[in-house]
Amino acid sequence: MATVIRTSIATTNPWYISKHRYLELKHFCFQYPEWRKERLEIESRIAGGFLGERIVGGDRSSSVERQQEQANQYEIKMSLVEKAAVEAGDDLWPWLLKGVTKECGYEYLHMTEGIPCCKDVYYRMYRKFFWVLSREKNKLLYEDQI
Repeated sequence: MATVIRTSIATTNPWYISKHRYLELKHFCFQYPEWRKERLEIESRIAGGFLGERIVGGDRSSSVERQQEQANQYEIKMSLVEKAAVEAGDDLWPWLLKGVTKECGYEYLHMTEGIPCCKDVYYRMYRKFFWVLSREKNKLLYEDQI
């Protein structure tokens, strides 16, 4: 039986975020493998010279620039998640990153990945991760609007 993380925690918890913000960030993180795959595909298309692509009546450089901009957006999102995992997880960040991006619970990480901490420590890091991600995502949004 998998552990179910409550979607809300006590407002007195130092890593408190609202239920809906948590769910938004959780689903944001679940997109990480898709971003990684898309970024790699874009980079291979750019490196391969867009083999098989026909550009009719357009500018090839603008197509490459659009593709590169999309790859950069994926990189920014991935970096945001990775930085939050490093800040929240210290030495345990690789396991934390896998847990938040692939919907793996502590039991899976403990049994198959060998996470070297107890359940309480992991879920404390897990909550801190979403708090850090929320803070960093807000900073990024604020910077873009200035």
